[in-house]
Amino acid sequence: MLLTSWGGTSYAWTSPVITGLGVATVALGAAWLVSARHAADPVIPLRLFRDPAFRIAAAISLITGIAMSRPPAGPAASRGHTLRAPPPPATSPLE
Repeated sequence: MLLTSWGGTSYAWTSPVITGLGVATVALGAAWLVSARHAADPVIPLRLFRDPAFRIAAAISLITGIAMSRPPAGPAASRGHTLRAPPPPATSPLE
């Protein structure tokens, strides 16, 4: 999560912090795969990934989660604009 949040905004994509986070992500992902493969009752059984429907759903969920964690992008964001706060609630004529 920090890799996609900090990369390109707080740190350059080639900075040691982002590179280290990328390496740590790959290493921890590999360690998780090894532990899931040898666990008697893994959190996510790896055999599920043999099913194409499960792989597609998992990939879509991953992409959606990453996209939702990023700040808004587009022309307005590139000009430095941010989302405005909502207007104050309207008062009732009875008050």
